[in-house]
Amino acid sequence: MHDPDPTPASPEDPGLTRRFVPDPALARRENLGVAATVALLVPVVLFLLRGERSPVVLFVFGVVGALVGYGMYSLRQAVHGLQEVEITPDLLTVTGRRGPVALRWDEIGSARFATYGGERWIFLRRAGGGLTLFVEGFSSDESAALNRLIRERLDARQVPRA
Repeated sequence: MHDPDPTPASPEDPGLTRRFVPDPALARRENLGVAATVALLVPVVLFLLRGERSPVVLFVFGVVGALVGYGMYSLRQAVHGLQEVEITPDLLTVTGRRGPVALRWDEIGSARFATYGGERWIFLRRAGGGLTLFVEGFSSDESAALNRLIRERLDARQVPRA
């Protein structure tokens, strides 16, 4: 179930535990949004750059582009799976296809938020290794709350961000 309160913990209340559960239907809708964008952009690019005037060719390339875009995003989600996230004062737990992976906040040597290829957090442990958290399948409010809470926890421990 979705967390009904997307408000993150405040620095004054570090004891708050939050759980974020993705919605697979929302992830599919996001993939359809990508497909629709590609379906519209491919014919425009073909028209502008190649001077293609045939509506059939433009339509076919738009449909093929949409199918490829939808397929690639769906495949990426199938490979990585949607991830549930639990944030406690001392621990970040990510549960995905391989089961739960816990990371203590004080183990994190650095963190990076990447947006290319989908939003994700990359956490590197001081002792080596790390964890990647894909921020997919959450509503925009939940994504914002999750990102804000992670930033607060990292800032509280002065973890450098690349």
